[in-house]
Amino acid sequence: MLCQIDSLQSFDFSSVIPINIGTYGNLTLIDLGVNKLTGLIPESIGNLTRIEILILSSNQLTGAIPASLSRITTLQRLDGPIPESISPSLVRLGLGSNLLNGPISSATFESLQNLIYLELESNSFTGMIPPEIGSYTNLTVLNLAHNKLDGTLPVELGNLTNLEVLKLQLNKLGGEIPSQIGGLNMLSILNISWNSLNGTIPFSISNCGRLLNLNLQGNGLTGSIPDNISNLTSLLELQLGENKLEGRIPDMPPKLQISLNLSTNLFEGLIPKTLSALDRLGVLDLSNNKFSDEVPDFLAELSSLTQLILSDNQLSGVLPNFNQHVSVNASRNDLTTDTSPEGPESELPPKKNSIAVTIAVGIAAFLYFFFFS
Repeated sequence: MLCQIDSLQSFDFSSVIPINIGTYGNLTLIDLGVNKLTGLIPESIGNLTRIEILILSSNQLTGAIPASLSRITTLQRLDGPIPESISPSLVRLGLGSNLLNGPISSATFESLQNLIYLELESNSFTGMIPPEIGSYTNLTVLNLAHNKLDGTLPVELGNLTNLEVLKLQLNKLGGEIPSQIGGLNMLSILNISWNSLNGTIPFSISNCGRLLNLNLQGNGLTGSIPDNISNLTSLLELQLGENKLEGRIPDMPPKLQISLNLSTNLFEGLIPKTLSALDRLGVLDLSNNKFSDEVPDFLAELSSLTQLILSDNQLSGVLPNFNQHVSVNASRNDLTTDTSPEGPESELPPKKNSIAVTIAVGIAAFLYFFFFS
């Protein structure tokens, strides 16, 4: 194997895949990811009849993988542009961060019943998510984020009962979230933010008891937060900002730690007492709603809180005394600040130790999203 790699190093991979790459028929692994490659994939690649892993992701390749690739029955992992036919042995298809476009054809995946990872993120795929995707019941990761997909979420997604990660954010998906999503009880990450979804948050979502991250931000969701949202007892982060949610805010998942974002919705009235149990929460964003009356004292008693955002509401009265490590933004309300030595300084720049805590939280958040987003 080492001598084969040495031989491949004689190629110039600075711009295109060489047309004679197929002469190395004994290779079992080729990794050409992140090489700024352009152009087409040569037909001769189909001569690599022993290849098991082919990685072409994060380039600027165009066109499709040649039909000759279907001759490679040993292929288990393919990263690169979508071919018309693929080895049925494939367990991972990673095509992320290229310049691919066109629809995601259901015909492409007819024989891929062994597929475990399907990662097509950060391309320009268009059209609908094919309902046939629900037949790939071995899938654990489905990542179609950051494309131009439209249409609705197929109810067949509910058949993917082994799915652990579902990422569909930054597309043009519309319609309602199907109730069948509640059948995905292995999910740890569900991100369908920044689409054009409408309707209500399905009551069945509380069945996804292993969720760590739920992100529905940036849609047009209406109605209230389901009362049974607290059943998500493993949830660490809940992002519901920039929707049209209203009504009562129920008890929240008790282990929320990273963030609870309810900003830019239609909530009104008093800040609810249901938030007082979130003693592990780091960031609470209630901005740009219609909350009124005083800021409740229990917010200052949330021991893990490092950032509180209350701006653009209808709050009045005196802001409670927060610990110095808590960064508070209460701008564009009718609030006054306690001027005693122990009082908060919400209108002043954060103290040095507050900055340090904010930086620490930022680093923790970066590490979380690196591994889970």
